[in-house]
Amino acid sequence: SNVVTATTQSTTVPDTTPPQISNLQVTDLTAVSAVITWTTDELAGSQVAYGLNATALNQGLASNSLTLDHSFSLANLSRKTTYYYQGASRDAAQNLASTTILSFTTAARHPKPPKVNNLQARRGSVILDWQNQDYEYLSRLEIYRSASSFISSPVGQPLATLSITASSFTDTTAVNGTTYYYTVFTVDDLGSYS
Repeated sequence: SNVVTATTQSTTVPDTTPPQISNLQVTDLTAVSAVITWTTDELAGSQVAYGLNATALNQGLASNSLTLDHSFSLANLSRKTTYYYQGASRDAAQNLASTTILSFTTAARHPKPPKVNNLQARRGSVILDWQNQDYEYLSRLEIYRSASSFISSPVGQPLATLSITASSFTDTTAVNGTTYYYTVFTVDDLGSYS
């Protein structure tokens, strides 16, 4: 009798194909932030590089999580500014795919004007102090007063309407011994308030 033995060898073909990037989008674009998203056809980590010059993408965010959906929130951007960006994804075999360099421009306006900072009431007569933020569309400041609770929206007649350069107000009509709740609203040229 003849005995024949055979040995098989399996060969592993290395993965040399980078992920395919699709659906690259900029969403939730505001004056100071943006979200960049894309998908890949295989699990991959991702990174986004961005900057003010297409040849110098000097800021970036990265994630080593292997996923199909990729998203990065860019914050602290300057308003009315063009940013250039490039997305990239790397699969588990270290194959890298990059998008072309694209651009977006942040909005000129905030959805609402910025609030005043460091609002304080001082002892003695009621004197309110605050710090204004620089915002070119700011139109006026409105001060409201209530004896029952803080006012959440500027409805009715304000106690005072002030110019955008004002940083303090003295309430000369306050009655001694009464608790008051003051709210300072910033109002832009379209009537939006904070």
